[in-house]
Formats: sequence, C-alpha cells, structure tokens
Amino acid sequence: MHKIINLSSLDQYFSQQRENNVIFYRIAGYTQEVSAFLEQFYMLAKKNGVVIEGKIQNPTESNLEYYDAIIGKNFELQEQFFSANLKKWLPRLGEANTKNIAGFLFVTLNDMKQRGKSDGILKNAYIKYMCWLYYKFEQVVLKLSQNVPVQLIYQGDISTYELELLSILSKCGCDIVILEYQGDEGYRKLDPTNQKSILYEQANLGPFPENYSLQQIQQQAKEKEQIAALLHTKTGSLKRTNQWITSDMYEDILTPCDQRGSESECYYNAFFRMTGVEDKVHFQTGLYNFLQKLKAMDRKVVLEDGDILPPSPNEISKIKAQNFNDNITMLKELKKEISYTSNLKLQEILQDQFVELLKEDINTLNVNKFKSRAVSLIALFNRYKEQLFTAYKGGKYPAFLLLNGTKNPTQVLLVAYLARLPVDVFILCPNLSKMDISQDALLYEKKYDHSVALTSFPEENDGVRLTTVAFEAEQDLNQILYSDGTAFRDFQHKTATSISLRTMFEEIGILWKEPAQFRQNFSVLDDNITLPVICAKIVGVREGNKRAYWDFIREFITKDTIVVNKVPFYTSKDCENAKPFATQFFKNGKLDRAKIMNHKSYQFSHLREDMQKFILDKLQLLIDSKLIKGCLQNGTEYSIIATILSLNVDMVRMIQKFDFTKDIPKLIWVDTTETMYSLEDSAVIGFLNLIGFDILLFTPTGYEKIEKHYTRQLFENHTFGEIMYDLEPPTLQYDQSKNEIKKWTNKLFGRGT
Repeated sequence: MHKIINLSSLDQYFSQQRENNVIFYRIAGYTQEVSAFLEQFYMLAKKNGVVIEGKIQNPTESNLEYYDAIIGKNFELQEQFFSANLKKWLPRLGEANTKNIAGFLFVTLNDMKQRGKSDGILKNAYIKYMCWLYYKFEQVVLKLSQNVPVQLIYQGDISTYELELLSILSKCGCDIVILEYQGDEGYRKLDPTNQKSILYEQANLGPFPENYSLQQIQQQAKEKEQIAALLHTKTGSLKRTNQWITSDMYEDILTPCDQRGSESECYYNAFFRMTGVEDKVHFQTGLYNFLQKLKAMDRKVVLEDGDILPPSPNEISKIKAQNFNDNITMLKELKKEISYTSNLKLQEILQDQFVELLKEDINTLNVNKFKSRAVSLIALFNRYKEQLFTAYKGGKYPAFLLLNGTKNPTQVLLVAYLARLPVDVFILCPNLSKMDISQDALLYEKKYDHSVALTSFPEENDGVRLTTVAFEAEQDLNQILYSDGTAFRDFQHKTATSISLRTMFEEIGILWKEPAQFRQNFSVLDDNITLPVICAKIVGVREGNKRAYWDFIREFITKDTIVVNKVPFYTSKDCENAKPFATQFFKNGKLDRAKIMNHKSYQFSHLREDMQKFILDKLQLLIDSKLIKGCLQNGTEYSIIATILSLNVDMVRMIQKFDFTKDIPKLIWVDTTETMYSLEDSAVIGFLNLIGFDILLFTPTGYEKIEKHYTRQLFENHTFGEIMYDLEPPTLQYDQSKNEIKKWTNKLFGRGT
C-alpha cells in the first residue's frame, strides 16, 4: 500500500522520486506557487490520468446491464468474491493490483457494514465502484499496475462514495489533488480526522481568484504549449547569462567566451550595469584600457553613447507585419522577420529569444499594442544586427556598450533582447544624475557613490590620463576534472568507434535502454570512445499474436528513435541534390573534403565542426570497408556518397545531438512486405551503424532482402516466432507517458507484466 506524504514544498513533487509514497492534497487557498503547481499537475493529469470537473457520473442503465452480463447479480462481502470479479471485469489489471483493489474494496465496504449500512446499500456501492473503475478509471488502474505515475485532479464538492474510491486509487499509487474553491468545511464532514487526505497549508494562502477554474488552467497551459511550439529548442537550457562572473565587470567581459563555462552547447554572456564610479580619478583610464583590450580580442564592439533613436518609418516599412486577431499568431508570424540566414543556429537563438521575451506581453497588451512593440523591437535589432553579428563566431560574442543608460521603454526592450542573445551587454551610468530605467531579473549591477559626467566613450588617447597598471590575465584552464574515464562533460569526446555486440536475444531489451558509458565493452582511449552498439534482426511474430507484436515493437521506441516502416525508404530520387556532384567529391580512393564542404549542395555546414568531420570520417570508412556490394568496383561508392550527403533532417539532427558517452540514438526498421530494399537503404543502415546508432530490423516475413546488398553479415539474427505475411504496421511512435522500456522479457516468456 502506498503512503500519503506531505511535501516540504509543492515544486518538490516534480523534482524528487517518492518510491511508494503518494500525495493526496486538498488545496483550499491560492498563491502563485499553488498556481504554478496546479498548472503542471493538471497537464500531467490530462496526459497520464484523469481530470474530474464536477461529480463523477453515476452508472447509466446500459452500464448496469453490461455489468450484470459480465458479473451477474450475486453479491458477497468477501475479498475472494471481489478478486474473482475483478479478474473478469478488468482482466488486464494484473494479479498484484487485482488483489490490492479487492482488499481495499473489502475494507471500505466492511467499514460501511460496521457503521450499520444494509446489504442492499453495500451491493449498490460495490456496483457503483466497479462501474466507475471500468468506465472512468480503467486506464488509471492499468497504468498503476505497470508502475506508471498517474495523476488525478478533482474540481468540485466531493461526495462520500467519490472520496472512498479516490482513497482506494491513492492507496494503489495515484497522486491526487482536490480543489476546494469554497474552503475545506464540506470535506471535513466526510473525513473529520483527515485520514484519507492532507489539507495543503501555507502561511500566505489567500482565496482563489474570481472565476479561477480548471478551464482557466487549461487555457494557460494551451498558451504555453502554443508558445513552446514556436521555439526551436528549450532556450532556457542554452542561456547562461551572468552564471560564470566574478566581482570584476571589466575582467568578466574580457574573459574569452569559450572559457566561461564547460557546456559547449550553451552561451555564457554578460548583462551588467555599473552605476556611479569607484574612483573618479582613474575611471576614464580604466574604461579606455578596457575598450582597447576588448577590441584587441577581435570581437565585434558596438558603442552607443547617445540616445537610441526610435525606429524610423523606413525601418518600420521593411518589416512585413500583417494584422491578426490574437497575440500568439502575431508572435508566430513576426518571429520570421528575425532573420540571419548566414548562421542558422544563431538565427534559431535570435528567434527563440524574441519569443521568450515577448511572451510576457501576450496577456497584458491588446493586439495593436503588442504588434507595435514587437515591430519596434525588430526594427531596432535590424539596425544593429550587422554591426554585432557579421562573421559571427560562437567563441567570440559581440559586445554592446551603452553609456548613460536607457531612457524609454523601447530602449529597455532592445537592451533586454540583446542581453538574452550571445552578446555581452554593459550599461555604464557614471553620472548619478542620469539613471538607467532598465529593470530586469537577469541584470547584475554594481553601485558606487562617486559620479563622473561622461558624454562619450574615451576611444582615442586624447586628454585621457593613462596610468601604469600591471596586466594580470592568467587563467587556470588545465584542471583535469574529467580525465579518469568515469565522468564526462557534455560532448567531451569528438570521435567514437562503434562495435556491434553479439548478444543473447534476451539481452537486447536490457542493453537498449542503457547509456553508452554503462554498457559492457565501453572504453575510452585518448579522445576516442569505443562504443558498443546493437545491430540486430528479429524474425517472426511470437505465437502469431499481431497485437502483442506491435506492442512489443513500441516498447523499444524512445524519444531518440527514428522509426521506418516502409521499403524502400531511400531511393536515388532522394539523393538528387548531391548525386550530380558525387564524382567530383571522390578522387583516388579518398573524399575531397574541402570540395564537399565548400560545395553548394553540402547540407551539413550548420552542424558543429567536429561532427562534420566525424560524419565524413564514417563515410570514408563505409567506403573503405566495402561493406556494400560493388563499392570501389562499379561506381557504387558514388551512390553511397550521394546518399549519405542527402540524409534526411531527422537523422542529421539525431547525429548532431549525439553525445557518445550518453544515450545512443536508435533506428527501428519494420519490414513486412516483399519489396526489395534499395542500395540507398543499405548505405543508410551501414552508415548509421558506423556512426553509433542502435539498429533493430523487425522482419515478420523472415525474408533476407537487405542482406543482398552486403558483402558480409551486418545483423545479429534472432528468431522471435512464427513467420507471418502482409502485416499492416500501425502508427509506431514514441509514447512520452512511458519513462522506460517495460519488462518485455517477462512478456516474452509469459511471466505477466
């Protein structure tokens, strides 16, 4: 039985494993923390469990007729009777949860009997519980039997019967929240000693806002989903503003950008404000020296020492801004006006941070004001875009320095936007009579008591009194934190050698979910990873059970899995972009990498440089290995080159984010027909095996088709069951509600779920 616990804070619910503990809260008061919790909990309940708005409907006449047809009209207040009926009523429930629910039902109904309830009342209550379990909560109890976390949220005045059933679900492992907009008095009449749930208590709880409801929560969640859909990535996980700084603003900005943090995919930018000066005599000297050092670092520097003028009509007219009825649609269209096609990765950041910044205004501004604000920001950004980002390099962020601060909301918005990009933003307000009006949670500020009237940056050595200051810039960058092969930084290693494992069939399900570094035979030598991967072909359908077969395949689909269910998948037509030039790319047995990477047909230029090299290394290895028949004999190598240089975007993205020590990307190919694989299919599979993908080929027909393209065995073959033909694959995709692969070996050998 699961135990109800009281959390130290609501957000603890989403961050900690609770094993056999559950929450069963009544929430009768409101704070922002409560609102944030309810929004997240509601989305989980909608996805994984049940949302109840108002009463749980009583069984209908047809519900009762179906119950009588399956269970009959008998009733016995016996745990064995309940258990036997549950096996007929919910046959997929599983032995353990069947026993648990039967036991909890017996305790509940027996307690009613002890309180003097008649047999007729007990029978009616029992039938009601059974119908509710089947018609309202079947998916809940099935997930609980599989140890899947389930959430339930109840809005309304709960009844005795409803509370008893929710208590049973809680004991089985369901997390439950009851919303009590009118207070807790009604509940206390049902459970005066708080035996079944806990009232959430906090010092500053207030009444719920007027019209607060699950519908409002749903609308807020929907808006967040719509905004999230506008983003290329979770930008909060990329930005590291001020997370690396010390106490010296000048030295922090002068710290080389690639030495500010260890997360290679993130950017560590500065957002500073200096108000007043520490030393009136040496301030200009220090600022002059700082500017000279900054320019010597070959970083783009924009100095703005006057008012930032509002966008001109000409600047505004260059922005395509249609009229829309809602701000989210407006935001979706206007983000396209943030364009920087010479660096697509940077463009994604520019667009995402534009969305992140303006999403705060979606519910506070009407459409016209929102449009005006967004267009003004785009126009101002376009004014500085080329100065900041021409020939942008990820390791050298541009710097935007603003003297004497922002003076109006449009300037504030521009500065806030730039500060969320890979840009160092430094606001200097040496004159205490000219204060900056920016208010930003990201802003780091130092305040001094002295004031200096400065109208322009000291760019030239004219009247500036320079002092002799010893330059100290030693950086201790050689700490060996990750040299023993037991811990790894993100993307620490730039290359890997994949080794296909020979395994027992039963091992596949175990290894499939393991990160690379925990697999047998994983090793690190210098900067190269030895990467154990799965490359297996599974033949047949166990006991001819098609439904179980598709469920079995689904259990292997992770968030990092590409699923292909047609043959052929790649054809020569898919490679037309690179095929005409393939002969130019390969001379004397070697890839001409310079020609490939500078050619107009090259599609991988936006990937990180080490990954581009890795891809071309594996392409060369695929050719050298002569795995594919005809390679280096009849020109097949040119088809291989054209195929790999034309990989689809899903595969390219999977390769780009592949960190060799962590989760391994996966390819599942389901082949149910007689149609032959293309040469291009065989090249893709062979290449992904060398890259380090786990690959499973499901072949219910048992045909040997892909093998016709290879000079040697690539797949480890496992016979799974009965040969079957003409199967039609259903939709096969990642189910986010599953956190891990089920114990499929138990299913395989009939040991239950």
